[in-house]
Amino acid sequence: MDPYAALSEWLPGLKQDSEWSAEELRAAYRAALLALHPDKQAGRSGALAEDADDKAHRQERWEAVQAAWAVLGSPSARAAHDAATEAGVREMAALARLSDEINVADMAFEVRDAGADLLYSADCRCGGAYTVLQSVLDDAPLALVRCSSCSLTVRIRDDGSGDDDSSQT
Repeated sequence: MDPYAALSEWLPGLKQDSEWSAEELRAAYRAALLALHPDKQAGRSGALAEDADDKAHRQERWEAVQAAWAVLGSPSARAAHDAATEAGVREMAALARLSDEINVADMAFEVRDAGADLLYSADCRCGGAYTVLQSVLDDAPLALVRCSSCSLTVRIRDDGSGDDDSSQT
């Protein structure tokens, strides 16, 4: 479980882990507690008619938020998590045969799923293509993508400027 993902619903404007200050994390945690707390749900209209699935789902989310705070609420635990995550990305990059780094703003794109997602693509030197969905880049601003035809891998970076209509195909 990614602790940042557990709290990201309550701070949707933040995309990268390094942007989260201690105050922003605390605010997201408190908002999550208020939104998910079982005692706070009892006073809402229609809460008495909720089904067991809704209650179980809210309980799972409550536990995920509590686990996230256990990591992110402590500066030393947060630093250890961030270091382990960064080391994992570096290790994956070292194992892959990285041939290049591409900014998503430099890739062609097409609209998918009735506008709900974008598919970015770039040509590989072998004639194949590197493709990645915007929804994948929303989860992490950096993706390792393998060519559709050969064994080359590129690092695709989303700096937030990939929605430029001038590159649409």
